[in-house]
Amino acid sequence: VAAWTAKAMGGNVPFQDALSARLELMTPSRDSVDAFLKANPPRLSKGIDTLVSTLQYWWVRLRDEAGASCSTGGYVRELRPGRAAALV
Repeated sequence: VAAWTAKAMGGNVPFQDALSARLELMTPSRDSVDAFLKANPPRLSKGIDTLVSTLQYWWVRLRDEAGASCSTGGYVRELRPGRAAALV
């Protein structure tokens, strides 16, 4: 798993390929994932709503005004306007 992570972080392997390879090595079952989430509920950092709102604000303006794009590592959905409330 560490080797695949290093490859992905080094830019030598597309994110999706590295994620698939790591999951295949770990072979998590749905039951094990559910049990883990029950024992370790996801927590968002304090201020995440402000961070996401700020990223959304600037992403929309840069896209609309300058034709800029945003690199998100695949988490595009989270930067769309109106998503901050859904994340908190």
